[in-house]
Amino acid sequence: MPIAASVPCAAAVRARESRGATIKGFAEERAHGKTFYEIEIVIDGRTRDILFGGDGTMAEVEEEVTLNSLPPASVQAGLKKKAAGNSISKVESLTKKGKLVTYEGHIKRNGKSAEIQVGPQGQNLTREE
Repeated sequence: MPIAASVPCAAAVRARESRGATIKGFAEERAHGKTFYEIEIVIDGRTRDILFGGDGTMAEVEEEVTLNSLPPASVQAGLKKKAAGNSISKVESLTKKGKLVTYEGHIKRNGKSAEIQVGPQGQNLTREE
């Protein structure tokens, strides 16, 4: 399927603005009566999922980061506390409308994949994003 048929051209062009990016996939989603387009890219071995509105505006970016790159006393500690002894296999930052809103850790709990989240300073969230 041509790119233009699956996502707005503006969204595809914006996703490719990152040098060395490889586009891995596209998806169309409907939420709250609106259509969104998600592009999954890989840059330097790390994933980045970019969600665009139907008009091509960037709504959300989920980007893989290393646990060690995060502030140890706040964010790392918050994620490790939420992991409750389980190994964190992947960490992603979540940015909405240009603002960092959460860090998400991927863990295995009782043999099942699970996600944990903390706020930008490692704090507990009142609701998950």
